[in-house]
Amino acid sequence: MVKSIYERAKAAGIPMDSHESDLYLKDTPEARRILQEWREESGRDGFVTYFHGNIDGAQWMDIAFAYDPFWTRRA
Repeated sequence: MVKSIYERAKAAGIPMDSHESDLYLKDTPEARRILQEWREESGRDGFVTYFHGNIDGAQWMDIAFAYDPFWTRRA
């Protein structure tokens, strides 16, 4: 089974946040590598947009439907 983006990012210590089912990852080279590896292994694209955080001004990735705890609560 392919590990989720959330699982990979959490294990790597990537700064993250969420809103509903969307996963927010700080846009770092490691976060981009995790996303790319997940895409290659899963054969899926994952819908990603980018934004600048209001608190830190850094660029973040908004990955739609990738926040696993949301789906766990819904199950």
